Amino acid sequence: MGNGKPKGLKIALVVSLCFNLFFLSVVGVMLSTKQMLNTPKGRLMYIGRSLKLTTRQKMELSALTKPIREYRRETRQERIEEIDELSGELAKNNPDYEKINHIIGKMAEARGKFLGFAAEQLESFLKDLTLEQRQIIVKKIGSIKNSMISQ
Repeated sequence: MGNGKPKGLKIALVVSLCFNLFFLSVVGVMLSTKQMLNTPKGRLMYIGRSLKLTTRQKMELSALTKPIREYRRETRQERIEEIDELSGELAKNNPDYEKINHIIGKMAEARGKFLGFAAEQLESFLKDLTLEQRQIIVKKIGSIKNSMISQ
């Protein structure tokens, strides 16, 4: 694994985490505060409420989530097959670790493609946020990061 895959995988995971934190932080769902704070996804949705999105921003966010959901739906079977392939190899008495690394590499590549697609979809929304809204996101993500570090 001296070819840089571990570093690339770590970068992909960090990018994935940042994207997920941001994306979920701007999605506001009508749940009670108590329910929202019981799960990581709920806590991030709660952050979205603090952005005070305009009606236009809410409509834009809603519209851009559709192609992202569709992309995930279209690639779901491929992700399931990769998970099954990885599980099958790990379950063997003598797993082929080169094959495992290859499968993980394919999974990371697919995740990277998804993140690129999602970033393209989010670009216009991000450009429409005010400085105050972006600062709220930065502050909330910082708080989440700090709680992760302290665990």
